[in-house]
Amino acid sequence: AGRTVGRDGVGDGGEASIVDTLTGTPSPSPGGSGLLLDNGFGDGLSLGAGRQLSATQPIELGIGDPLGDFYAFPTVAQLGAATDEALRGMGFGYRAKFIAGSVAALAAKPGGPDGYLLNLRDHTPYREAQIALAELPGVGPKVAACVCLFSLDKHAAIPVDTHVWQLAVEHYTPGLEGKTLTPRVMDEVERAMVGVFGAYAGWAHNTLFVAELAHVRAALPEALRTPPRPKVVKSPAKKAAATAAAAAAAAKESGA
Repeated sequence: AGRTVGRDGVGDGGEASIVDTLTGTPSPSPGGSGLLLDNGFGDGLSLGAGRQLSATQPIELGIGDPLGDFYAFPTVAQLGAATDEALRGMGFGYRAKFIAGSVAALAAKPGGPDGYLLNLRDHTPYREAQIALAELPGVGPKVAACVCLFSLDKHAAIPVDTHVWQLAVEHYTPGLEGKTLTPRVMDEVERAMVGVFGAYAGWAHNTLFVAELAHVRAALPEALRTPPRPKVVKSPAKKAAATAAAAAAAAKESGA
């Protein structure tokens, strides 16, 4: 899943488990359904870092309503009944404390968790909502953007990780090549893609991201694959200058 920038530096993508558990706000977003937070990749039960709820875990914990052969993500109130020990038993490891901490933080919000999240969805601009979510334990800017896009109807939100950054460098922001993925660079990627795709840039980004997944790309007809960026061909003069500079550097290093 690549490495993502968290509040305390660079994370390992595991923050996504928090996105998938902080659900309970109704959303008519494309790909979403009712109270579920859809992660945009067709596997609504994905809990980050490859974690998935098994068919029995929600019932064993007494959380998550059954939906035929699947289970809804637990609401914040339902998650409040899950102990740190129980969450660790489900395989969340160190993420268990972030889930429990976020649930506690949301429960303490004025108006309760539902009112707070609905206010972020219906009355709060994207950037303000992203900043508010990033105050929750373990939630960084990328995960906050995921929540904004997939659950809070912020259609221009773009969750930027290394894969999205590389895609942007390839097609939209070549000047960012070689940069470190910092919050400032993440903002630049978002602005560039919003400039191209407009108010629904988040969903355009999601389509591009999925299209670049190896198994999806392999299944697409050649005409539908994202074309690579044309490589810049150096002029003979520039090639000669580069060769001369490399030779001079090598000679200096060897003491010639």
